[in-house]
Amino acid sequence: MTCPLLFEADGHAMVHAGLLPAWDFATARREARNVEAALTADPVGLLDAYFNRKRNAWSLSLAGVDRAVAALSVFTRIRFVDGDGRFVSGSGPAEAPPVAGAIPWFKAPRGSSGTPILFGHWASLGLWIEGDVLALDSGCVWNGSLTAVRIADRAVFAVPNRREGD
Repeated sequence: MTCPLLFEADGHAMVHAGLLPAWDFATARREARNVEAALTADPVGLLDAYFNRKRNAWSLSLAGVDRAVAALSVFTRIRFVDGDGRFVSGSGPAEAPPVAGAIPWFKAPRGSSGTPILFGHWASLGLWIEGDVLALDSGCVWNGSLTAVRIADRAVFAVPNRREGD
């Protein structure tokens, strides 16, 4: 595995979609390394389970492929959590959760708070920089911009999507 699920450098962390609010960085690191090891050992088996089996909610009581699939779902799919901080499936803008009472994962009290975290996977949220949260998906694939943030001063740079034929 050449790309980690959780990348950390210079006091910042980066993930594809997000983290469970209950996870501190020690837990997030452990889960990321476990999933990476499972992907290295049996990528076909893990991805088959990820796409074709019922996904359990992540918990400490899960083991093996069930735990790896649950953690992989968090790293790659999370947007909303319920009032207890549990993953809620669904999409939409932050102000229109898929179920009543759901909130964006980063708005819940987080074990990872205090360390700036960069993530994407949420084009309808758009660029969102608030406190220690930097959501960078500005919808380039949907004709939005490709956005980057210079970490040192949080300057934002955006390049418009170039459509075919333009």
